[in-house]
Amino acid sequence: MWGQAVILREIVNLSYGNEIIYSFGLGFWLVLVGLGSLVGRKLGKPTYKVLWFILILWLGLIQFLVIGLRIFASNLIIPGQLLPFWQAFLLLVIPLVIFCPVLGWLFVVGVKTFKNSLNQSYFWETIGFFVGGMVFSFWLAKTSFPLIYGTNPPSPAESAGYGKASGTYLGKLYPGLKRVINSPYQQIIETEIQGQKNIYLSGQLTFSTQTKVDQELVAGLILPLASSVNKVLVAGNPNLVSVMALYPKVKKIEFLELDPSLLDLEKNFLGPRIETKVGDLKVFLKNSSAGYDLVVISLPSPSNLFLNRFYTQEFFRIVRKSLKEKGTFALIFPLPTGYQSQEALRFARSIYQTFESVFGDDFISEESRSLPRHRPRWSLLFSLEDQVVLLGGVEEIETNQNELDFLEKIYPSFSADYFQYQLTKPDRLELLEKLKLPKEEINKDTFPVAYFYQTLFWQTLFNFRIPKLLFDLRFLGVLGFLGVFGGVFLKANEVKKKLLTVFTSSFILMSLQVILIFLFQTKFGSLYSQIAFLMGLVLLGMAGGIKGIRGIKGIRGIWGYVLGMVGIILGIRNDWGVWEWWGMALILGFTGGAIFAYVSGQLEDKKEQSLVYTFDLLGAFFGAILGGLFFFPALGLYKVFGILVVLVILAVFSQGSVST
Repeated sequence: MWGQAVILREIVNLSYGNEIIYSFGLGFWLVLVGLGSLVGRKLGKPTYKVLWFILILWLGLIQFLVIGLRIFASNLIIPGQLLPFWQAFLLLVIPLVIFCPVLGWLFVVGVKTFKNSLNQSYFWETIGFFVGGMVFSFWLAKTSFPLIYGTNPPSPAESAGYGKASGTYLGKLYPGLKRVINSPYQQIIETEIQGQKNIYLSGQLTFSTQTKVDQELVAGLILPLASSVNKVLVAGNPNLVSVMALYPKVKKIEFLELDPSLLDLEKNFLGPRIETKVGDLKVFLKNSSAGYDLVVISLPSPSNLFLNRFYTQEFFRIVRKSLKEKGTFALIFPLPTGYQSQEALRFARSIYQTFESVFGDDFISEESRSLPRHRPRWSLLFSLEDQVVLLGGVEEIETNQNELDFLEKIYPSFSADYFQYQLTKPDRLELLEKLKLPKEEINKDTFPVAYFYQTLFWQTLFNFRIPKLLFDLRFLGVLGFLGVFGGVFLKANEVKKKLLTVFTSSFILMSLQVILIFLFQTKFGSLYSQIAFLMGLVLLGMAGGIKGIRGIKGIRGIWGYVLGMVGIILGIRNDWGVWEWWGMALILGFTGGAIFAYVSGQLEDKKEQSLVYTFDLLGAFFGAILGGLFFFPALGLYKVFGILVVLVILAVFSQGSVST
């Protein structure tokens, strides 16, 4: 568990915090452990001393794998830039190929050496996972484990690659490194080169002191369109809130940040007028009693689910309810407007159409729409060089010419002519037409299509074929998988059907586990520190399932358990607290453990029993890969559950002749 948490955390930090890396990592982890267990079946029994020596050696190996990843990455990565898919894949697979097969071998030879039953060994393995997850989540996740720093965060000299931290190689990966912090939400890295300070969150550049002039232009586009600026809330860019605080007509301005560790760094760049608050933007706005005249959100693109949660229809509705009667909402997101590939347009279109579903004409009442106004604007788009600014109003958005003249005195880089140019330039109108049609899916918490399109867009920067293939395979790949699955199941004999039962249930349950992890990130945003604990709870549930298999009555009873899990996760409520989600992880694991124990108990042959472990891991591999890449991001929660129910029906239908 420690190796899994540390290695995946490191790779995610090198990949912009993209949760797809978690699902890929889990998938390849499982299949490589499964291959190791196949090899282990054919080897002899080592002594106790040899087993303990290998375990201790593998614990120490974690540190060298992390160092190796950073050395490898320092020769590939330009700080703040995404990796091509094949390079990210290499970063993921190489350490797992080294680390994982031995774990599968250790499990199989451990069963032989200690003369335990398969179920008993699996029980203790799951207990080890849970304990490891607890220790990592509540202690080691807050440290530099497995690397030894003098302090955490390290001193500037250590962070730069000297002294006790010389083995980390972060100084080579991030020139000018000053500070490294592992917060509950992300890895925070601060650098400084020739007076320019930068902050990277999970490898992604999110703040630079050099961009303050650009923020003056953005503020100049927003403020003349706000009917009032008495009370303003800004989230995201410290430069932007600092610039807006210079505007004397703003009476009260608040800056909201989810991560207290990050806010401590950002306070160094904020002026005295700015009131800082710690909290989740969704929860804060939902519970805010006093409305805002202007809400401005400037965040990185939704390259992970942590960020996608601020681009969904559910979130935009919360923002709209938090505005005063004539309030205005400004959303700023990165988009290279000069690079309009199909993938880039799909990504921007999904956000624009989601925004319009809340702030566009369709949302306006019939009474308001009938008022005698000349071409009223309820929303507005600005197309800058590398970003888009969307504005939505509770009432009609109008330009205040007096504010334009006043802003020229406040911001040296801004002028009324610049505002008019941005409003009337042809490429803005051209982009606006491209974003209106064709229709895209609305980005939702349960259907993060903007996150999926952003992932495809990221890949087009390096290769056009892979994104097109992934987009086309959203439905055809799933249909092909279901067809092959049904055909193989129907032709299998009784023993193979039992093994396929383990494969199928493991596939479904791992798909559900990935969805649970993704939804947890969408809800709480703290997956960075909670991933090991969540997986540990699933494994603790499996331990309970292994001991509680008496509740299952035959193979059809297995599928009743699985369908029950599908229904429970489908019924997840948005107001659930963290305890309910932890309970879900336990129930999910219990189902998997019970199925594993039941099927292994039905197979008397020792060779067949050892195959149960392999088929369990192979099913989990495909569930993790498909669940993370296609099922949830590309199809949405409800289509996924439809697919899983079809799998259960196929399995039950094909097992009509199997004894129960």
